[in-house]
Amino acid sequence: MVERRTSKLVEKLREKDIDLFLCVNIEGSNTAEARYFSGFTGSFCALVIGDDTRVIISDPRYYDQIVRETNFDLVKLENEKLEDVIGRIIPPRTRVGLNFSRINHSFFLRIEKKLEGVEFVNVEDVIDELRMVKDEIEVEKIRISARIARSAFMESLNYLKPGVKEREFSAVLEYEMKKKGAEKVAFETIVASGYRSALPHGRASEKVIETGELVVVDFGAVYDGYVSDLTRTVIVGEVPEEQINLLELVKEAQRRAIATAKAGMKGLEIDRVAREMIEKRGYGANFGHGLGHGLGLEVHESPRLSPKEERIVPAGSVVTVEPGIYIPGKFGVRIED
Repeated sequence: MVERRTSKLVEKLREKDIDLFLCVNIEGSNTAEARYFSGFTGSFCALVIGDDTRVIISDPRYYDQIVRETNFDLVKLENEKLEDVIGRIIPPRTRVGLNFSRINHSFFLRIEKKLEGVEFVNVEDVIDELRMVKDEIEVEKIRISARIARSAFMESLNYLKPGVKEREFSAVLEYEMKKKGAEKVAFETIVASGYRSALPHGRASEKVIETGELVVVDFGAVYDGYVSDLTRTVIVGEVPEEQINLLELVKEAQRRAIATAKAGMKGLEIDRVAREMIEKRGYGANFGHGLGHGLGLEVHESPRLSPKEERIVPAGSVVTVEPGIYIPGKFGVRIED
């Protein structure tokens, strides 16, 4: 799987007359990209990939792990600086592809100084293009991750009741995900009840859940590196008819968007299906985020489903669909699959 990915990457680089690809992951700064191309799951490495080059540089913490996880040639970082070793491996007067969005500016300046005569080319779009199309193994891992998260949520619902703090319910849900096979949670769980449900990213707080409230729960699991991202809005007790009506509106907007979405559409076209339905009911200004996003090794990947996304959604991509309506200071609803 890794070799297929690196071969595709090299092919794309060749089309752009780029000699090598450099990926730098310093203490978790770019773990997903490094893992995608090498299989290495640790937090510190640099990859150099080219026609006949598959090199990984790391320090003694990871030597044994690298041998187990990847077939790349290991270059050991002992008493040298990372930029010095990179400078020895990359020849002068080469064109090197680099994902500019994933490298620390200070470190970039150091390798730029070390590699005089080397031209650095931003290949962010190339990386996005490759990673947004999932293979069958990736899709299955995302499915398992989603099943774990859904099952854990259903198991936790008995604990979601008046008198329970948001953080207490979050802890129960996260425990259930791990008990059911998640290696960790995908992101900090959102539990936002009552007036706090109008906060799209209302992280769990000390607020006590009360009867007559909506509770927005946004959660996800990680399975073998791949994430899920789900949101449910739960009714605790009885709530006003307006809240029920908006919850039904959001559910229908999501249903229509999912039914319409297909490969070859632009991200903004899929977004528009749900957005226009919400706008016609007078709540367009209360839907302040995109309809969804890609996911895989990271929670937010390309492609995006938003009014700004002109790119085509390719076959094989996995995206969330998460319409929401938020009434500031009162309540909010969101559903995400």
